[in-house]
Amino acid sequence: MRLWLSEKPDQGRRLAQVLGGVGRERTHIDTPNGTVTWAFGHLLELAEPASYDPALQKWELGPLPFLPPRFERVPRSEPYAKAQLGKIGELLLGTTEVVIATDADREGELIAREILQHFRYRGAIRRLWLTALDPASIRKAIETIRPASQTLGLAQAATARSIADWCIGLNATRIVSLRARAGTRGEPLSVGRVQTPTLALVVRRDREIEQFQPSNFYELEAVVSTAAGTLRMRHAPSERMTSEPVAKRLAGATLNGQGPIRLTVSEQVRRPPLPFALSDLQAAADRELGWPASKTLKVAQDLYEAALLTYPRTDCPYLPESQSGDIPRILAAMRQDPHLTGEVDRLGVPCVHGWIWNTAKVTAHHGIIPTCSAEGLPELDAEHQALYGLVAIRFLQVLSADRVDEVTLAEVSVTALGRPVSFRARRARPTELGWSTFALELPENDGEQADDGAAWPALHDGMPACLPRVEVVTRVTTPPAYYTEGTLIADMRAIAKFVSEPALQAVLKEQAGIGTEATRADMLKTLKTRGYLLRKGRRISSTLLGQALIDDLPPILSDPALTAVWEQHMAEIEHGQATLMSFLEPVLTFVREIGESLKASEFPNLTAALKAGPRVEKAKATGRSGRKRPPVVRTSSSRPTDPMLALARDIADQVKERIPPEVLEDFALCRAWIDQRKPKRQPGPNGEVPPSDGQIKFAESLAKKRGWIVPPSARVSAKECSTFIDEARK
Repeated sequence: MRLWLSEKPDQGRRLAQVLGGVGRERTHIDTPNGTVTWAFGHLLELAEPASYDPALQKWELGPLPFLPPRFERVPRSEPYAKAQLGKIGELLLGTTEVVIATDADREGELIAREILQHFRYRGAIRRLWLTALDPASIRKAIETIRPASQTLGLAQAATARSIADWCIGLNATRIVSLRARAGTRGEPLSVGRVQTPTLALVVRRDREIEQFQPSNFYELEAVVSTAAGTLRMRHAPSERMTSEPVAKRLAGATLNGQGPIRLTVSEQVRRPPLPFALSDLQAAADRELGWPASKTLKVAQDLYEAALLTYPRTDCPYLPESQSGDIPRILAAMRQDPHLTGEVDRLGVPCVHGWIWNTAKVTAHHGIIPTCSAEGLPELDAEHQALYGLVAIRFLQVLSADRVDEVTLAEVSVTALGRPVSFRARRARPTELGWSTFALELPENDGEQADDGAAWPALHDGMPACLPRVEVVTRVTTPPAYYTEGTLIADMRAIAKFVSEPALQAVLKEQAGIGTEATRADMLKTLKTRGYLLRKGRRISSTLLGQALIDDLPPILSDPALTAVWEQHMAEIEHGQATLMSFLEPVLTFVREIGESLKASEFPNLTAALKAGPRVEKAKATGRSGRKRPPVVRTSSSRPTDPMLALARDIADQVKERIPPEVLEDFALCRAWIDQRKPKRQPGPNGEVPPSDGQIKFAESLAKKRGWIVPPSARVSAKECSTFIDEARK
């Protein structure tokens, strides 16, 4: 007897249909080719600490750090999970062969293997490797069922992850919570192997923004006159000019300078983008739809289970060469979406680029693309249609020709102050639109200066030119942007850039950062639920509690290098290059040592943050529906003050410019915007630029709240006044 073991009911029913089964039994479906049954995700979980030692039922420092002599998995407590686990046990009694048909990843492998181990199954095992749930893909997978030995490492790697996370989470969370709260009750202060380094990324970025001080730098713009007409060019040196007198002196020295036009014309070819990996899809949905990463993963999983998209939890953007034969059927399915019919017809003859359709670069799963199925596609709701549309448009880009631009670079070099000074202008005009006709990301211009749309004169190489007007342009540095979920996930993947050691950088690049494609969305959701991160619009920022946690923890727990090295070991286990115990032994030693260190530590910032007052406010106990509303977590304000906003609006009226929305929401951006546009005040008799009336008024209001006195130096110096305001705001 053969038993097919799927991960979820919908997945099992689709498999059963292909195998010739009928009916919709709640626990299994019989088919001519065996019985199909399913789990509900994990039906077993690591045992609670109290099952090893009853003393751990209470949160006390005494038994910690705790590491059990063995790690046991027990059935989940939910009745439906227990019932289904029992049914699978009954079906296994007469089974001679099990085909694992769960999701084709680490967790899917563990879900099946832990069930088989729980019932001590000793029969034959094979592996059905599903990358999509449409009938054609299922049939293709059935024809190439794998030996179970090829995927055993996946389950062992998932076991290593779950045990390491259990040990770190249990001990660090309990010890930090007990020490920081000094025995008082409250929500746990969770610490995690991936979540804590991720939180540290956001805290670091937020502090870079808070501590950012805008500064001026200077560039030269020249009107270049030729016999064919005039053209604006820009001098942007390799090192910024930070001295206005130096910039003015250079402008004066280049004024009326002469030299020949150097004209170069080249062809710039831009390849189509690769298909989406999950993190790329999450970034696109964040940018285009404003979705959190968890929502993108959920909708993509829905579309996968509806057999409309291929497997979503993939970190590989390449496609297998064999799948290129499915292109006509995929496009025919996409035409069934009324929003995409015209787009598909515009494609014409598909291009199969060998660097995209490359089996050698495909790992466990290929890039996310539409399937050959169109069942239910026209009836999708708005959200599912939107995400399907993103993937479909990217697939059309993949099948399109290159974009080709004609790039013209004009340069004039004049001699000033004993050295050559170059002014440049650049124009890029498409000669073949290729993949960029399908709107998602349009190729960005690079180089010194993009074409501003103004008509160029009919220049030719060697044409004489002069500079009748040279201006000094003042520009202002801007702070780094706040994270969005898309950019944060991108930095989790590119974590190597935050590590200085070259050897470790190479490891991090190879392992694609911290976390996995399947877990990063849940990790961000956890950090928000814990009150460590706050999402406002698309922006992600850390709360005071999150900052205090990072400040008080040992650096090793927030260092991305630690979890990345562990991910490397898990990959070695997955590929049979290391054993489970070779990974766990040093991990358990580390947990024991860090636990003892935490027990001896003080947590002054966390204690202060907890004593400072409630961080969670409940707007109302219930909404109109009667359901409880989630708590609203408040963080330290980084919004511009009312006087700043009033000043910004006054300046906007004077310069006839619209204020960008993000400037109205962010203190540092607003200050930089004001500093760049506000009228320059002349220095007073003491040589210092005096503060404005509004600046002094704001300083006085802050001083009154703090019980301070505005120092005399702050009343005569704008710089000193800004310093006082910054200190008072902190």
